[in-house]
Amino acid sequence: MNHWLSSISYERFLADVDYAFAVDGYRDTEFNRALRVEQGDLFVYYIKQLAVFGALGEARGRCYLDWVRLWPDGSYPVRFERRPLLVLPRAQMVPAGPLVPHLSLALGWRRENPSLEQSLRFDLQGITQTDYQLIEREMRRMGESYAD
Repeated sequence: MNHWLSSISYERFLADVDYAFAVDGYRDTEFNRALRVEQGDLFVYYIKQLAVFGALGEARGRCYLDWVRLWPDGSYPVRFERRPLLVLPRAQMVPAGPLVPHLSLALGWRRENPSLEQSLRFDLQGITQTDYQLIEREMRRMGESYAD
């Protein structure tokens, strides 16, 4: 099983909510990375403009190409089916800043700039299981506080 970080716009996140996170999509430049996505792989969704983690998802199959436009900010033809594992409301989304010093993904940037943006070279990026678990734990904690 692989672990992934998906960097998306807030506009796209809202469209994903409307589509019940049934389909995930990426630019055609992400095709080679997306070919490594397998059923059961786990995803963290990072919302760029807000610098927060907003959702967790799971791939339900391998990637395919489809040019029909589903998202308001692009067609994102490299796609795969997915299911949501956790979708946080805006007020409960987890700020990335406090987690950055603990993420191996941000290893080269954490001293100079506590921003995850500097580490994100791609919209779809592999992350370690440890990074995934740290983010997941914080998101589930925030989700539980929302449910109270």
